[in-house]
This record gives sequence, C-alpha cells and structure tokens, in this order.
Amino acid sequence: MQQPAWPQQAAWGPPPPPTWAPQEKRKRFGWGMVIGAFLIGGFISAIVTVIALVALAFAIGTPDAIAGTHPAIAEGARSVKAGDCLDDRPSLAVVVDQTDVVDCNEAHDAEVAAVIDVPGGESKPGEDDLQQYMDDACALAFGGYVGSDPDTSQYGYAAVVPSAEAWKSGDHTAFCLVDTVNTPGGSGSVAGSGD
Repeated sequence: MQQPAWPQQAAWGPPPPPTWAPQEKRKRFGWGMVIGAFLIGGFISAIVTVIALVALAFAIGTPDAIAGTHPAIAEGARSVKAGDCLDDRPSLAVVVDQTDVVDCNEAHDAEVAAVIDVPGGESKPGEDDLQQYMDDACALAFGGYVGSDPDTSQYGYAAVVPSAEAWKSGDHTAFCLVDTVNTPGGSGSVAGSGD
C-alpha cells in the first residue's frame, strides 16, 4: 500500500512584511527649528543693516559747516545782521549787503543767527580748522537764536565765510545762517521758536 503524499511545505523563515506595515518615520524640522532659523536670520539681517548704515555714514561724512564764501565787504556797505531773514538758502545767500534781506513774514530760506569775527592772522586758517571752528560757533549761535538743539531741530545751519581774497584784505567776518527752507511762507521768523 502506498502512503499518501504530504503537501509540500514552504521554506521556513520570517514571513514577508505585510503591505500595511508602518514605514519608518522621517525626521522633520519642528516649530522650534523654524522659529530658531527665523530669529537667526533676523539677527544677521540687523547686523548687516547696522554695518551698512555705519559704512554709509563714513562714506557721506558729516555735512560741511561752511556753505559758501563771500567777497570782501565794501567799506561803508551795510552787510546783513543777526535777525535778518534772507530770500536764498545759506549756500546762495548774499550777505555782504542788504540785497537778499526780506521781511520775515514773507517766504524766506535763511535767517542770520549771528555775525562773528573769525580769529586769525594774515593767512586764512586751514580748511579743516575753519570748518571745525565754524561748526562749533554756528551750533552755539543756532541754539541761542532758535532756542533748540541743532541735532534735534527741524532746521539746519551753515556758515558763509570770507573768501581767501577777502581774508587777505582784512575781512574776517563770518555769518552763521539758519536754513529755514522748510518754513511755510508767512510764518515769521524761527527766532526763539524752539523748533
């Protein structure tokens, strides 16, 4: 008698993974990483901005205190005086006579804060020394005339100094002017305004 054939058995071993088995989780960036990257980017951006502003300030430099020069004041001529309002801004203003003087209630672009005699001998001071002297002198004159700190005021100031020829002739007169180009016409003088 023949023995019945047994069914073939499969090779032993681990069964294949089911198709529904979970896949290994991928690591993701969490919110902490996103916020950290944002903060680091903002910090770097702020540093770059500050460096750019400092470089720009050095490239531009501080504005010159001297806006222009004037020829020698003719003997007997009436030059402008403190409190006068001038039609043109400091770089164009005529200071050696009354040509540019207007009523302060009219539109005007400058006002005379002070008239000073620059110390010095026969030769005109060097450009840097004169710039520094006029910057200091006109900042003080501005504060006394407008009644505010020139660094925080809406107005600026500049000086008109004697030309080299005027200096040689003995004219050492300099004019500290307030730049009032932003003042609406008819608003009067900025003297004592504190603006």
